[in-house]
Amino acid sequence: MSHRMILTAITAILVVSCGGSDEVTVVAADSAERPAPVDDAVTIEQEVGPVWVIATFDPARPKKIDLAFDTHSVDLAFDIDASVRLNYDGTEIPIGEWDGTEPGGHHRWGTVSVARPAEPGQLITFTFTGLSEPVSFRWTMPGAEIGDQPPSTP
Repeated sequence: MSHRMILTAITAILVVSCGGSDEVTVVAADSAERPAPVDDAVTIEQEVGPVWVIATFDPARPKKIDLAFDTHSVDLAFDIDASVRLNYDGTEIPIGEWDGTEPGGHHRWGTVSVARPAEPGQLITFTFTGLSEPVSFRWTMPGAEIGDQPPSTP
């Protein structure tokens, strides 16, 4: 079994075991559409040249983003700490250290920590700039919908 097939199988298991949902909306970062809240874990894959980028966000672990990179043609020697950008509703959020495989090789995986979790209803934009072109994903933190007001008290 190839490494790509194994990585795809692991990704599928992550989505199923974490309760991934076909109702989750994740949109391209340049889209005007606001994605629906992510109530369950979601795994997003995007191919950039010869590299597959796989990001998993689970609202049950709001201060962690799991990442995997897979290729058979280039060396994955980029600095993940310097290549990840995260913002909530347009405000950049500090990223913690990468906890994963070292630079190099054809397969990398690990977790990026986030300084603070997003508030319910905030738009999250995740961007990775370490490849030939940036990769961006957007999703909305679950919880109160944008515009929801707390119930009035008598």
